[in-house]
Amino acid sequence: MTISADSRRDLDRAARAVRHHRRRLDAYVHRHPEFLTAKVPIRVPERAPRIVRTMARAARLTGVGPMAAVAGSIAELAARSANPTVVVDNGGDVQVRSRRPVIVGLYVSEDHPLTGRLGFEVRGTVGVCTSSGRYGHSFSLGEADAVTVFAERASVADAAATAVCNLTRGDDPEGAVQRALELADDLTGDVVDAVLIVHGDLVGYSGRLPRMVRIEGGEVRPARLEPTI
Repeated sequence: MTISADSRRDLDRAARAVRHHRRRLDAYVHRHPEFLTAKVPIRVPERAPRIVRTMARAARLTGVGPMAAVAGSIAELAARSANPTVVVDNGGDVQVRSRRPVIVGLYVSEDHPLTGRLGFEVRGTVGVCTSSGRYGHSFSLGEADAVTVFAERASVADAAATAVCNLTRGDDPEGAVQRALELADDLTGDVVDAVLIVHGDLVGYSGRLPRMVRIEGGEVRPARLEPTI
């Protein structure tokens, strides 16, 4: 996980929030193991920890299991615990809170032609999350190289990226992208702001993407999720 903030105090606040919410989630899953394995939205008690309620809400809005929103939810709550400007990158699921522009680079894979060349300029409160059926450690039913979602809340962007990516499978890549875009269109506006799908040499999008910028000579790598928290 990578955390960037304007002050050491806010950096520490965000880091403490990560530890706090991770512990609360671990304790809840120990008592309710179905929360860990569910592939569809499930109800949680009103007195459940905030991280659990955040994940359950995102799952309900997008039709996936709550663990599809875990990385984005932790990033979101960590960023909300600190004053702007703060950026929390949880293994590629990013929550931005910034009054000035922040460039979020697109990482598809090491050898994909878009990796390290394309970025998005965002500001304000923006969640940017990516799901992949080909790369990374997260569970996915899809086959897209990357589905990147932009939404105000990273929890929702994370869950939506999983939901859309799950549809990018089958022997007909164009048909798979079209199915995924139909769901993206349904989510765009009410739930998320925009969706970008990269599936081999096919690229599709829904909604209004942030301003795209060319990254010159920069290096974009996926953030590492260190097992130290």
